[in-house]
This record gives sequence, C-alpha cells and structure tokens, in this order.
Amino acid sequence: MFLVLLFSTCLAIIIVRQYLKVRKLPPGPTSLPLIGNIHQLVYHTWRHKGIVEAFDYFRQTYGDVFTIWLGPIPHVSICDYETSQEVFVKNGNKYKDRFLPPLFEHISGNLGLVSANGENWAEMRRFALGAFRSMGVGRDLMEERIMVELDARCSEIDASSIDGTSVVHISSFFDITVGSVINSILVGKRYDEHNKQEFLDIKALFDANADLFTVFDLFVPVWFLKKFFPSRFERFVKGVENINNYVSREAMERYEKMRSGECPIDPEDPQSFVEAYLLKLEEEEKKLKEEPDRMYTMKCLRFVIGDLWLAGQDTTTTTSSDESYLSPT
Repeated sequence: MFLVLLFSTCLAIIIVRQYLKVRKLPPGPTSLPLIGNIHQLVYHTWRHKGIVEAFDYFRQTYGDVFTIWLGPIPHVSICDYETSQEVFVKNGNKYKDRFLPPLFEHISGNLGLVSANGENWAEMRRFALGAFRSMGVGRDLMEERIMVELDARCSEIDASSIDGTSVVHISSFFDITVGSVINSILVGKRYDEHNKQEFLDIKALFDANADLFTVFDLFVPVWFLKKFFPSRFERFVKGVENINNYVSREAMERYEKMRSGECPIDPEDPQSFVEAYLLKLEEEEKKLKEEPDRMYTMKCLRFVIGDLWLAGQDTTTTTSSDESYLSPT
C-alpha cells in the first residue's frame, strides 16, 4: 500500500511539473512526462511519410510557432519567415543562453558557433555576420562569386563531354559547387579538378561523423558515454578533431605566413573570412597582451570554420538528389 501511494505521489508530481512547464510555452501536441512527444513524432513521421511532413502537420495544427518535447527537453519550432527574422536576426543576442547537447559542449569547450553558448557565441555571431557582410554576403558581390563558380563548373562539364553529351550527377555537382563557394569565402581557395579530392575527403569526414551521431547522443550525459560507451565517445571526439584539423589547414598556414611577414594581410581588404578573423585576432592580441584568457584564438577559429562548413554544406546540398542528368552541349 505504501509503495502504491509513493508511486502515485511521484507520478502526480511529475505530471504537475510537466503541466507547469507546458503552460509557459507555445502550444503543441500533448506531451507525456519523460518521453515528451517522441511517440507522436514517430507516429506522424510514419503516417505522413517523412519528418518534414510530420512537422508541417504540427504547423498546420498548432500554428507557425509550436512546441515539441523531445523527451524532457522542449523545442520551440518557428515556421514562418517574419518571426524567424524577428527572433534570430533582430533579437539574436537575447537567445544566447540555449540548450546544447552535453557532448557538444564538452568537445568544443564553448568555442565556435554551433557548439558555443552565452557571450562566446554572441561575440562570434557578431563577428561572423559583420565579416560576411563586408565580403558581400547578401549583396550583388556574393552573387558574382557564385556565378564565377558556376561558370567554372559548367566549363568543366563541357570539357568532359563525349560526342556532345555530358552526364551530370546532380548530387555531386551541387556538393562540390557549394563546397567550393564555401571554401572560397572561408579560406580563399576554390576546388577544381586538381584538388577535388580535398573536398571529397572533407565530405567523407562529415558523413562518417553524421552516421555515428544519433538522437541518443544529444541528451545523454558525457560521464555516461565515457563510462558505458568509451569507444563510441572516443570515436566521436576524434571525428570532430579530424574535421576541424582538415578544414582549418589553410587557415593555420595563412596564420604562419602572416606572423612571419611572408604574406601580410591588407586591413582594408581581407580576401576571406580567415583573413578577417586573423586581423581581429591580431587586434585583440595588441589589446590584451597581459590577459591570458581571450576570446579570439586559433583554437576557436578551428571550431568556427568547422561549424560554418557543416552549416553551409549540409543544409544547402540536402536539397539536391542522386539523379543524373544528360546535358547536350
């Protein structure tokens, strides 16, 4: 009898606490203690033939701003452009204290963009947006860069044509085109037939880490992974390290050339995101010679480049397909 009463009391406390949390958030499907809306998300993903379609169903049912609970953690989804612009662009700094997977925070040490939080994230966000704007992102100058890349890519297709016909693998075409634009903006180097393998190596590293990572890794404490899944933990840490080391190679080389005076950077006209960052790093070093703990470091740059690569490459190329296209030249 005592156990039944204890169980009922605990269950009632959990339900009341869940109800109080739900009341403060935008509407959404009714969540259960501990598992949240996972069961509904799985069902609607199956019913509507995809996760995107499931979220579209929730949007139609609960409005453009709704809450989905993934286990005990709420996620507010914003599905219209105006609200997204208001929240993330105009008032982005108000959301600098966010939930991050414990594993991400442990690996990054609160560095970078995707895996950083608080003032570190806000500062890197401010710098990145300013650097990209100065390089023409969002303006005609960026469009020109993209068109130059597309012209070069189409010339390669024409050169590889046989009897006036080219076979184009759409997914590969968009992958390397997007990757080349990203790398050009970040480190000032595009990919062509001579160095295409470098891009393929980067993509293989990202794909391997993505295949390893699961929803389980989002929420489980780091100590739990270390204790019960040590090999999995080490593989993930090593994967992130390999990615950051590979994508930041040119940045490290550029840093050494700047420090040695072999190739100085024009403060009025940085040619890439890395050059803009190195100028900022040099400026901060002059200000904080006596201060050992500073925000702008080469370690931080490695994580920033890795995050920008992941965000730009993955979200853009997922719109492409694996189909081939016969192009008469």
